[in-house]
Amino acid sequence: SIVLQQNCKVILVGDRHQQIYRFRGANNALDSKELMNADQLYLTHSFRFGPNVSLVANALLELKGETLPVVGRGPADQVLMFLPG
Repeated sequence: SIVLQQNCKVILVGDRHQQIYRFRGANNALDSKELMNADQLYLTHSFRFGPNVSLVANALLELKGETLPVVGRGPADQVLMFLPG
């Protein structure tokens, strides 16, 4: 909340699906009540992966309740399934 009290424009960036310190009790600051009426922009396109990885990512994100799909704009890729044993 100290950041939101500053007399300047504030830009916050985050991804609720990448909360790597949640297991240590960290909270997602983007869920703060003070941000309820803030403008939100969604970065749903990525050049880091292609369409096949995005298909797998969207299937997993959908299991978590995500409704915005990610779009892979990177080069053609492939997903390989490997089962040890």
